[in-house]
Amino acid sequence: MSNGSLSNGLKLELKPLKVIYKPGELPDFHAVITNMSEKNILFCQYQGKHRLLSTMMGGDYEILPFAPTPTPPLQDGDFITLKPSEKLTFHLNLSQEKDYGFVYAGHLPPSVDTGMILKGFPSGTFSFKCHIGSHISFFNAPRGTYNHAKDRKNILKEVPRSGLTVNTASAWEGDLVASVRVKFM
Repeated sequence: MSNGSLSNGLKLELKPLKVIYKPGELPDFHAVITNMSEKNILFCQYQGKHRLLSTMMGGDYEILPFAPTPTPPLQDGDFITLKPSEKLTFHLNLSQEKDYGFVYAGHLPPSVDTGMILKGFPSGTFSFKCHIGSHISFFNAPRGTYNHAKDRKNILKEVPRSGLTVNTASAWEGDLVASVRVKFM
């Protein structure tokens, strides 16, 4: 069962696509943001999939990006108005993901390569968690490596813009967290 936080009218839920996964598989999820308020909410979906994936944890494992984060400028199309009860869904297909991978979250060396990526989860039940908020981390390591180098920015205040006409002062700000337990058997 998924649980999610409520922040300034929005709720995030993490929903696995299967009830039970086989050992050795990686889970796929839908991350669903719902407007729980009675008013329209302007939400910035800029790099939404990356913002969710780069915060995901699964048991003793965390997801790391193994490619530089694209850094397009913020544009009007990055904003969506969610009406009351309206949902925005991000597809997190970890089983097919090439630029992100789970690694053991213990003491990581300064540079991590794709050889450390978990190919699938062992038998058991794991709690997966992710969040999305008003910040983004841009990762700058060469493809195939992760080196802890990141540039964290407030999306509404620090990301370069291109022809932006949306009034970002009215955009949602906050932090949404969701977690769900997934069985592998």
